[in-house]
Amino acid sequence: MFANLSPMRFFQLLPNTTKLFIYPWPIIKKAHAQGYLTADIPEAYGGLGIDMISNCIISEEMAYGCSGIATAVMANDLALTPLILCANDDIKKRFLGRMVENPFVASYAVTEPGAGSDVAGIKTKCEKKGDEYIINGSKMWITNAGHANWFFVLARSDPNPKTPSGKAFTAFVVEGDSPGLTRGRKEIYMEQRCSDTRGLTFEDVRVPAANVVGAPGEGFKVAMKTFDKTRPTVAALAAGVAYRCLGVAIKEAEVHENMQTKVNDLSHQLRKVQQENSLLKTARGNADRILHDNFASANQTTSPAPMRESSDPEKQKLRHWLTRTSI
Repeated sequence: MFANLSPMRFFQLLPNTTKLFIYPWPIIKKAHAQGYLTADIPEAYGGLGIDMISNCIISEEMAYGCSGIATAVMANDLALTPLILCANDDIKKRFLGRMVENPFVASYAVTEPGAGSDVAGIKTKCEKKGDEYIINGSKMWITNAGHANWFFVLARSDPNPKTPSGKAFTAFVVEGDSPGLTRGRKEIYMEQRCSDTRGLTFEDVRVPAANVVGAPGEGFKVAMKTFDKTRPTVAALAAGVAYRCLGVAIKEAEVHENMQTKVNDLSHQLRKVQQENSLLKTARGNADRILHDNFASANQTTSPAPMRESSDPEKQKLRHWLTRTSI
C-alpha cells in the first residue's frame, strides 16, 4: 500500500492551497480513491483495516508534505475512530459504509469554547424525548466542520453535576444537514490554512436514539478510548512536520556552505540542526517502544517496553520507519 506514498507528489496537485485558504478537495478525493482516507475502517465495512503503525506512517508522510492537508485528512480519521471502536453494527454500516463509498469527510465535535482539553467540563447538553435526543449547545475548534457529512458529538445527558463523568455523557452521530445545526465562520490560523476549522451551534437538534455511539451515559468513555487510539497518529503528524523543517534547515546550511557565504556562527547553526536530528531520532525510538509494547491493541500510550528483536514483518517495517535517515 505504501510503495506509491510520496508526500510531495500528493501535494503538487494544489501548490497554492495553503496560501489561498482553499480546502483541499482534490487531494481529499485522491486520498479517498487511493484508500488513505478510510484505511483504518475494518475490512468488514469496506476499509483496509490497517494497523496503528501503518496509520502513523500515513500521518507522518502526509504531514511532511503539508501539515494543513494532513490535519484535514487525519481529523477525518479522528471522527471515524469512535465508531470503529464503540458503535454498533448498524451505525458502522450506515456511516462507515458511507465514507467508503463516497469521498466524504467527518468531524469530531467535542471541544467547546470553555472546555478544551477538559472533556468533563463540556456544557453542550442533550435530553431524551421518546426515540430521539434533543441537543443544545456549542462546539469550537472543530476541524473539517465546514465540509463534514456528519459529526461525532459528545453531550451531557445527566444534568446532575455530581454524576461521575463516566456516566454523565452520551455520544452521537449527528447528520451534517440536521435542522438547528449551524456551522460558524472559518477560523484563520498562522499556518494549516487549508485545514477547515469552525465552531458549531446546536439549537434543538434532533438526533435519533439509534445514532447513539456506545451505551447512553457512556460517551465520556468513548471519547477517552478515541483519544488513546489517535494520540500516536497526532505525534506522527508532528514528526512529519519536524522532519520537513529539519530537511529545509539542512539544505539552507548546505547552500551557504557551497556559496562560501559568511553566515554568523554557521558551525553553531549546524550543531543545532544536528541536535534537532538527534532529538527526532530519540522521539522515534520512544514511539518504537510505545507502539511495540501495545502492538496488539494500540489503545495505550504509556509504559513503553524495550524493543525486542523480531522477524515479524510489521515490526521490521516499524524499525525501518523509525530509523530511516533520508529527509
